[in-house]
Amino acid sequence: MAKTNNVYILPQDNRTKTAILTAAKASQANITDAVKIAAGGANGSLVKSVWALPRDTMAAANKLSLYLYDGATTYLIDSVLMAAYTYAATTATPTTTFAKATDATPIYLPSGWGLYAGAATALAAGIAVSALIEDY
Repeated sequence: MAKTNNVYILPQDNRTKTAILTAAKASQANITDAVKIAAGGANGSLVKSVWALPRDTMAAANKLSLYLYDGATTYLIDSVLMAAYTYAATTATPTTTFAKATDATPIYLPSGWGLYAGAATALAAGIAVSALIEDY
């Protein structure tokens, strides 16, 4: 039986990208009011982790959504509920982590596609959403 040669493609670069969400996203069915976090690398990328932090007081809980966008179609891939938060110099800002993207189960981001995030409720100071990405 003939053997197939395996070619290992190792990560070429790691990067952390951040987007600031300020507007309310009214629908999860399109990319309107979502903010681009990152584009897929030249040979595709793996999204290893995505997390969010409010940049100021957020009076009520806020739903955050994560999308893949290929230039024509919006794919909803994850959603989390960020708890209400009151800014104070004596308290840490809580981190809300999206569950789907992990080291064990990364999200594949093809070349030419974008990773986007949106918030259900506007926050003038914004919500920082960051992603740890490996480019191939």
